[in-house]
Amino acid sequence: INGTGPAASSGATSGAITVNIPDASAVGATHTIPVTLPAGATLTGVSVNFNMTHTFDGDMQINVKAPNGQVLNLVNQRGGGGDNFVNTTIAAGGASLATGVAPFTGTFAPDAALNVGPTGFASTATSFNQLLSVGNGDWTIAMRDLFALDLGILTSWTLTFNYTLDPTGLWTGPANTIFTNPASTIPYVTGSQANVVWVKPTAVGANAYVATLASGPCAGGEGDA
Repeated sequence: INGTGPAASSGATSGAITVNIPDASAVGATHTIPVTLPAGATLTGVSVNFNMTHTFDGDMQINVKAPNGQVLNLVNQRGGGGDNFVNTTIAAGGASLATGVAPFTGTFAPDAALNVGPTGFASTATSFNQLLSVGNGDWTIAMRDLFALDLGILTSWTLTFNYTLDPTGLWTGPANTIFTNPASTIPYVTGSQANVVWVKPTAVGANAYVATLASGPCAGGEGDA
């Protein structure tokens, strides 16, 4: 029986910054935002919004690295000689960047090219889903300018996280039928907090199991077996 909390979202932003991206440099440039999600949060989605001045957008490869070590390519040389990225959001389900033009204002899907980006931040993931296993920690935007003459500056970027808040509850039910492992060999200790329990009724008929939370909603936290 699983107590499932409500969907929620929150953001983490760099604020106004000036990160110069060197020309024709494999090293490129990076900026990191440390993230701490609420206790009990299970990450279900993430998007990246950024602003960059650049006089030749097609020079740029832009990736994001998650705390689990996976790297997703956001932008892979889009826009040709167009200028700047203004309020550009990269998110699952967005339009193809191939359909956009500089300054790419709006929501677009990641290019998700593999093995591109600056040294140490080459892309490894093919979708945002591969970044979601660990939410807390350092999230890094990594940028590489492939050609000389045109310069770029990252002026801000923001992460938006979608997640569920899984509540923990105090469980009650028929004696000696609630456990904390799937094999039902470790008894649940009455009065302890748990998000998920396994039940093994010993009597035929209705057996009610209830999770009581100190505060907040609980969907799916009550069941009959």
